[in-house]
Amino acid sequence: MCSSAASSGRGPARGLALFLLAAAAALLVCAPRPAAAIGRGYASGNKDLPEVCSSEWQIVMCADVPLNATAELAACCSEHAPRPVTAAAAVAGAKAEADTAARLVKRPDLDLARGPYSQPPDWFFWHCIKKLEARVPSFRRDGDGETQAEVLPQPVPELTPDLIRQIKARALSSAPPEQRDLLASLTANATRASAAAAPAARRLLSGAPPAPRAFAHPGGYAGAAELAALQHRLQSGEALQAAARDNLLTGRWVPRNGGSRSRWSAPAGTPAEDYGGPYATEVVRVDIGGLTNNRSLCHPNYPAGADQLRCGHVSFVELDSAQAYKAAAAYAATRDERYAALAARILNAWATTNKEFGLARANGPLEAAWGCAAMARAAELLRATWPEGYTAADADTFVSWAKRVLLPNVNYFVDELSAYPSGFDKTKLMYGNWHASCADCYVALGVLADDRALYNKGRDLYRTTLDSFFKWGRGDYAANRTLGEATETLRDIYHTLFGIGSLMQAAETAWAQDEDAYSESDHILAAALETHARIINAHLDKDESELPPGFRFFESMPPPPKGCTWRWSVGTQKWASYNTTDGKKCTDLEDGLKYALGIKYLPTGFELGFNHFVGRLGMQLPETARLLARYPVDWFEFTWGLGTLTHADTARVLWRPGVREDNICPGGRAPLLPGVSLQAVLVPLPAHLRAGKSPAPGAVPVLPALQLPPIHVPGISVAAPAPRGAPPPGPAPAPAPSKAPPPRLAFPLPASKLPVPQLPGLVSRRPPPVKLGRGGASSAQAQAGRDAGRPEMARAKQVWSNLVSSLFIRHV
Repeated sequence: MCSSAASSGRGPARGLALFLLAAAAALLVCAPRPAAAIGRGYASGNKDLPEVCSSEWQIVMCADVPLNATAELAACCSEHAPRPVTAAAAVAGAKAEADTAARLVKRPDLDLARGPYSQPPDWFFWHCIKKLEARVPSFRRDGDGETQAEVLPQPVPELTPDLIRQIKARALSSAPPEQRDLLASLTANATRASAAAAPAARRLLSGAPPAPRAFAHPGGYAGAAELAALQHRLQSGEALQAAARDNLLTGRWVPRNGGSRSRWSAPAGTPAEDYGGPYATEVVRVDIGGLTNNRSLCHPNYPAGADQLRCGHVSFVELDSAQAYKAAAAYAATRDERYAALAARILNAWATTNKEFGLARANGPLEAAWGCAAMARAAELLRATWPEGYTAADADTFVSWAKRVLLPNVNYFVDELSAYPSGFDKTKLMYGNWHASCADCYVALGVLADDRALYNKGRDLYRTTLDSFFKWGRGDYAANRTLGEATETLRDIYHTLFGIGSLMQAAETAWAQDEDAYSESDHILAAALETHARIINAHLDKDESELPPGFRFFESMPPPPKGCTWRWSVGTQKWASYNTTDGKKCTDLEDGLKYALGIKYLPTGFELGFNHFVGRLGMQLPETARLLARYPVDWFEFTWGLGTLTHADTARVLWRPGVREDNICPGGRAPLLPGVSLQAVLVPLPAHLRAGKSPAPGAVPVLPALQLPPIHVPGISVAAPAPRGAPPPGPAPAPAPSKAPPPRLAFPLPASKLPVPQLPGLVSRRPPPVKLGRGGASSAQAQAGRDAGRPEMARAKQVWSNLVSSLFIRHV
């Protein structure tokens, strides 16, 4: 469970530790304490390290436990020891459930060839929207059947807060009246519960900006628009949302835990009654790997079949915080108050019972961040949907407890333990899934508490984490890495998905506040989704050649020397083996390959990312679509999930109807061509044309006096004419002789592909086919002959003609 030991720079190597040698420092062990203190309090039957602790999931789950912490390591290795029969049965059962879901739940939105997102929105890049590029790896097979990756740019719009508001509001204006009524009810409830939420309804429905520094409520990653769409779709009987609701309630397609020793799983569904909890305790102390070093701290009603050594983690994260959000979502989907009452009971129990949470220098910060994010969103959801049962006072009590008890752990990790570069952890690579989870906590709690400073702290941490976590495959870190790889990808996929999920949820929470956090670091989250989806798809296909270049499955990894075990270093991004007895380094793994361990699907933002990057922006993410088709309904795990219920295919109704020319190009649009800058100026036309006289019959229509943009192209200058009545300018100096060819206007697209310019007072359309006159001469050619004796007219018409190429403009 301690997911930062090899990931995010936890715990520097300290001289007091007996065996925390250079390898342990690189592993960034979770608890920077002497070994004697670490091993105290565990009742493991075997105090010695098992002779064999080198299976795939033992490495994934236990490699962050220091080699000298023998009791903890023995407990972890025992918990995750291979059990081929039960594990194989669990894998087979999970695959059967996933296959059933994929067969029964139809997802036309995932069909990138024929579905609703097969074509991107028209962003009018040439006219009024600035075009950005999102670089995403594209995977293909070469002639030898090996996978190659090519990074391809995809056009995306620059989305400002004002533009996001405009598009959302226009889309909502075209929603069914029943959906708009649901939205108004949700925002009204949030308004009554939070004074700072008052502008929310007006902002959503009109596109007006919120009051300064005010948050939109409800503002979890499922905002008011998503919740209203969910309720309307369920009332309308839409199959996808109905399947997602049923999966939430029953857990029908949730994979079961069959590989661990206990084989216990948290409730897959959402029980309305007989939950067994809450499991709130006055003291929570979670050590390395999620272990509880004193089982007397377990709740009296803690499930008998659950792992007793991890009761603190299981009670807070896997049971209560997860059930709080699931129950709040179940109430939003069913209006059954038993679910709302359960969620409120869990939140109130922790807010009034728990007084101490830790361990701050072990797993405390991560556990606190996970529970903080899930519970804050549950409270935000309840406050908007069940204000008569979960009051503003209840929410205030929760916020006070979270800030007083949970945040000190999170702040200690962010501000002191791993702060860059001032913290005492001086390792090179410190950002990973821990930092992502902390950022998710900050933004979720900041919105609930209307705490702008806390929210901004989360956004800053999100931005820093995003840039560092996914720097691989770019710039100085491009060698032998695929764009979208994370700092933890070579550690294992399981923990990497933790980071991706928390970053996705933080980005969607910001989106509810009209902020485009998805675009930061050059839309790198899109590349992260595609790269990791490709790895998971290859694993599901059992095809190693399908992996991104340089990757291999764990089965291809050479065994470590006898008596040694593999450990991965976040600092070197390499594997090395260490002696299990004395901790000394055995060998480095220098074969140049990248081994993918712990590959499994988790509901960690793939649904949110697909809806945003493909649904809203119009990108193509084929690997993500293929993966979601295999898991068409996601679930909730730890602190992530339920994206299918709240977000699947919502871009089609909550976003794309607002992407309209008259909405995103207010006041008309002007042609924006590469290399051409436009400013308003009068095009100098002859006097008889400025007077509005009609052109000769058969001639190409010419514009009368109009306010038109000047054309600034290298080598060509069109100046504004002198005001009427002004003396004519003096003769221009003769240009210096030049042998260079005359300047020409060049465009990157053929004339048939150029945009039709839209100017105030003009209607534009493409020209009719050219008709040839007698002798094969066209009317345009005849007009050109008549213009030959009028150089001023010929020059002006030539400049304009070159600019718009073959476009035809008539005055109205």
